[in-house]
Amino acid sequence: MSVLKKIGLSFLGFVIVFVGIGALLPTRFEVERSIEIQAASATIHEYVGDLKKWEQWALWRKEEPFLEVTFGEITTGVGASQSWQGDSGEGSLSIIMSSPHHGIVYDLYTDGGRYKTECVILYEDVYATGHTGEPSNINNTLNNNRKTTKVTWRMKGDMHSPIIGGYLGLTMDAVVGALFEQGLMELKKVVEAH
Repeated sequence: MSVLKKIGLSFLGFVIVFVGIGALLPTRFEVERSIEIQAASATIHEYVGDLKKWEQWALWRKEEPFLEVTFGEITTGVGASQSWQGDSGEGSLSIIMSSPHHGIVYDLYTDGGRYKTECVILYEDVYATGHTGEPSNINNTLNNNRKTTKVTWRMKGDMHSPIIGGYLGLTMDAVVGALFEQGLMELKKVVEAH
């Protein structure tokens, strides 16, 4: 058997394995990151519920400095929206639920609306014991009347593309998760300096 034929068969074998594994991988993905912030949920919501304030903590502009963002007529609360266009593509988001006590839910559309992801930024009170749930009587004493709120940023979606979509779904946690972590750290800095 010639060397060229061996290379060809090896390549064909690789392609078959790549396609076979890709076909078995799930195309759905979920990314979630959390952080505790020394502030009441209503204070955090001032920055999360207002899309114009996202520039203070969300790192999209640092990742892509020439990103063009266009805000909708409403920029806070339910119905708030924005769209963007940049080197990495275009997209839009729209807030569909907003509560200063619970957080926001928004739909994120990318690739000209081809892909929709469901996103939430949730608030949960953390009490003196370090657990979520019912407050203890010593909470105010330990925190000098400052609340601690756990903020969770979550994204769920589907790549809708068999084979390649499964591989792309595997990368979402690493890529988007890193952006969420950095964004939450910036949110913490901005809110706690408030």
